[in-house]
Amino acid sequence: MNMLAGQDLQLKQVSPERVEGALFLDGGGLGVATEHLTSLDKQVLGDIPSTLGVSSRTRKRKSDSSDESSSKISRRTYDSQAFVSARRALDPIDEDEFARVPDDEQKRMFLAMPIGYHRLTLPQRGILDQIIEDPYIKCFENIDRKNPGHFFKGLKVTLQKADKTNIVLTLGDIIHRQRHLIGRSTCVVIGVSPEWPGIQLVVKISYADIHCDSEKKLVDAAKAKAREMASGGKEHWVLNHLPQILHSQDFRFNDKDSPQRSLMELLTGAAYADRKTAIYEERLLRITVSERLFPITDLTNVKDIAQAFLDILQCHRWLYDHAKILHRDISMANVMYRKRPKDDKVCGVLNDFDLSSLLPLMEAASLHRTGTPPYTAHDLLGHSDLSHLYRHDVEALYCVLLILCCRYEIVEIEKVPTLRPLQNNPSDMPFAEWFDRSRTWRGLSADKAQFLCASETLEPIPISPSFSPFLPCLRRIRRAFAKGIIACVQSQPDDEEPIPDEPFDDETLGGHIAYFNFLRFLSTMSIDGQELDLQYEEWQQLMP
Repeated sequence: MNMLAGQDLQLKQVSPERVEGALFLDGGGLGVATEHLTSLDKQVLGDIPSTLGVSSRTRKRKSDSSDESSSKISRRTYDSQAFVSARRALDPIDEDEFARVPDDEQKRMFLAMPIGYHRLTLPQRGILDQIIEDPYIKCFENIDRKNPGHFFKGLKVTLQKADKTNIVLTLGDIIHRQRHLIGRSTCVVIGVSPEWPGIQLVVKISYADIHCDSEKKLVDAAKAKAREMASGGKEHWVLNHLPQILHSQDFRFNDKDSPQRSLMELLTGAAYADRKTAIYEERLLRITVSERLFPITDLTNVKDIAQAFLDILQCHRWLYDHAKILHRDISMANVMYRKRPKDDKVCGVLNDFDLSSLLPLMEAASLHRTGTPPYTAHDLLGHSDLSHLYRHDVEALYCVLLILCCRYEIVEIEKVPTLRPLQNNPSDMPFAEWFDRSRTWRGLSADKAQFLCASETLEPIPISPSFSPFLPCLRRIRRAFAKGIIACVQSQPDDEEPIPDEPFDDETLGGHIAYFNFLRFLSTMSIDGQELDLQYEEWQQLMP
């Protein structure tokens, strides 16, 4: 068995029954495994060194440094399996890529780890066998290692309705997966179920903060408000732009013997955090079943893309005005579309409300940074303790549109229009530095602010020819941000100037980042002589 040389020996979970396709509790079975390791038969293994433990880097959000490298987030994204850390110096790795264990104490310590894991029950390992029957437990070799997206294919998941009747889903391919030890570790899988015949489904498996409302609860509340506002028996327009969430079920882990509980206790006590404060957000397993939506990058018609963005801008504002919901996690992955059944019209859909919050926001909804760095507002990147404002979501939506228009192209492949990334070297792509995980948060914030404030002459928007109709709109939005950022800087009083009578409007950067401006910039676009559809008209009634 290969080992890594260095001060920290990190070994992934070792077990004859290692499972890749199973549902793991956040963090795997490391807490319980550590307890089992310390209770192994001393006659077999001798004393187990007390240095075995959890390696954690989770800290309070308020202690996050703005100079922290954004790549540290990626370096924390381990697979959701347990691992242990032994602070022992090993001999150098030899030509056969093996490290020698020089003394008996380290040999006993090394052997204790796989034996300890082998003795764990399935729940202690974090495997939820009551939800999904996993054939890989019996025969790991059945896994299709060449196609990891097939791990769940054909497996059955059993959920329950409120009346306790079962819902059985058959899973298909994985279409999205995050590999996080700490966090939601979201996995999205295609599914089918006789409960919803004829509907393409996706099953989202994630580990949500226990204090966060489920996205089904938020979306259902928004839909109820829309139906209340509908008149004349007509369907409210916003319903076409919200996801259809069919079922959501939470699984709490209150058993003291569960790895979830053990991990929380270890991190709360900072027992293995090198004497640094470590706060772990307690999580639950949340399985959500929804109608399948499609990424905006599947569209190949420029007018359809423009209309989808305008739909989402209007939907986002309606949620803010009427449902009192702020999305807080706009990214390329959450800007989606569906085709309306009655006329096949493309409708933009704002998806993924996992990090959304009801207004007013009293405090940060998470102890850790949220959002996707390339799309996150520049001042949220620069300051970890800022409240999330409406304009931050607008800036994120602008970043999505900007990146789509500058890093993608529409080409014909075998006479079929296809939207694809530019065929450039990744380092030569527009805004490559925004995707550079070695950059610090403060550095990325400065890059974004510099771009937003730069003149078109000094730093032109590198628009892809396929998206040239968007260029005037992108320029106007950029100028609005430049004016707002400059106004914010100029509003800061100094020793020689009196404090202004009226405080600066940070919500809109002095009125420059307002919904009306962005609606006007997008809605006045004309593509091939066709105008875009406006649906949210009652917003004007809410203006002061």
